[in-house]
Amino acid sequence: MSPARKGKIARLPAPIREEVNRRLLDGQPASQILPWLNSQAAVLRVLEAFFAGEPITPQNLSEWRQGGYRDWLARRERLTHLKELAGYAAQLGAAAGGSLTDGSAAIIGGKILEALENATAEDITGLTKALVALRASDLEARRADQRDRLLAQRERAVALAEQQFQVKTCEAFLQWFENKRAREIAESQSASEVKIDELRRLMFGDRDEFTPTALNE
Repeated sequence: MSPARKGKIARLPAPIREEVNRRLLDGQPASQILPWLNSQAAVLRVLEAFFAGEPITPQNLSEWRQGGYRDWLARRERLTHLKELAGYAAQLGAAAGGSLTDGSAAIIGGKILEALENATAEDITGLTKALVALRASDLEARRADQRDRLLAQRERAVALAEQQFQVKTCEAFLQWFENKRAREIAESQSASEVKIDELRRLMFGDRDEFTPTALNE
């Protein structure tokens, strides 16, 4: 990690430093950048607080170009590279019929082999520990995914069973409703217990032999 910079531009707010870097990237000369930069209220406050109000000079900009700007370019390149790797990992996973994790594993494997070419024994020991931890984390993630899949399957099975029960109940109700004797029982003045017993006998037949009393005789 680069040490913290303390120059004039380095002390400016991040949005202004970002704009300076973008202007440098676009190839703007100091003759265009400095008038804009020294006219910003936030810049003037920093210059007044830390540099006795002295403006940013071409030399300051040149030093920033060789330091902070180069760091910014390096971070920008790393970010672009990471985005490319992420896209490549997604393509690998899709091509293999797997997930983004599977594609990432392929990339990581290649990076590990590349790193081992010049690794010391101490490096290999540290890498081994890191790989063990990574593997454990990956296994736990896969187990969690499997548990989620099983839970989702069970929920779908319960929902399907409930739906089937509702359909069969509705079908049975329609059959009973079309039965004249069932309507007579339902519309009678008998007590609810009597109606239920008579409807049960009508729908399921005389099954007294299966009652607890009959079974114990």
